[in-house]
Parts: sequence; structure tokens; C-alpha cells
Amino acid sequence: MKNGFSILEVIIALAILAILAGIGFTAVVSSRTAKQLDIITDSIAAKLEEARTNAVSGKNGTNFGLALNTTAYTYWSGSSYNQSDSSNSVYSVTPGFSITSTIPGTYHAVMFARITGVPDVTGNIIITNNQDTSTTDTIIIGVLGDITVIK
Repeated sequence: MKNGFSILEVIIALAILAILAGIGFTAVVSSRTAKQLDIITDSIAAKLEEARTNAVSGKNGTNFGLALNTTAYTYWSGSSYNQSDSSNSVYSVTPGFSITSTIPGTYHAVMFARITGVPDVTGNIIITNNQDTSTTDTIIIGVLGDITVIK
């Protein structure tokens, strides 16, 4: 009777471990990517809600809004979006994700009216995982300023 393992048994065991590690790694990466998508979506939705809330409360006696491009979104206040306004707050999207929008205009900007909170435009904001374009979240801006997130 021999003691120990044969080389074939060791190779089979290592192959099984490699397969299991690969499956585990894929699950971790997929979970991390889904979490990043959720964080981006929730951050944009929160800024939209903040813009609407500040407009309804009449903060600074002005309107508030959000402008979008593929890699960032800008929180702004005033009668219209001015990309060179130093009081704007710009937030970058995590690399590997992008923003598209059905909001019309060059800057895809939505402005919430002071006191009423009604947006000047409605539309969808779609956040996409660039590595898997079937993985998206959508934010819908309704006619009364309601913000709906679909994950």
C-alpha cells in the first residue's frame, strides 16, 4: 500500500479548486458591479430630489436642477443651466458606467420650478454598465416632479 497522493490526484484537486475560485471571483465581481450601479443611480436620484426640494422650499429664491452628460452630472441653481457657473457642483460617474437621457437639449438639463417643484422637462435617465449593456437602472422624471427609480 502506498502513502500519499498520486500526481493525477493532485492535478484533479487543483483543477477543482481553480474552477471553484473562478466561480467565486465572477460572483464577487458581478456583485460589486451591481452595487456600483445602485450607488450611481441612488446618487443621481438623490440630487434630483434635492434640487426639487430646494426649489419647492424657495431656497435662495431660485430654481434648481441637474444637467447630465455621459460621464458626469451637475447640480445647479438659477433661472437656467450655465455650465461655467462656479457655484455648480459636478459629480463624476464611476469609470465603466455611463449616463444616457431622453431629456431634450444639449445639456440634458432638468430644472425644477421655484415653489411648485414642477420640472421644465420630463424624461428618463439611464445608467448603464459599459461592460454589460443589458445591466441598466432607469430614473424617470414625471410631469409633477416625481422621481421614480427602476432597478
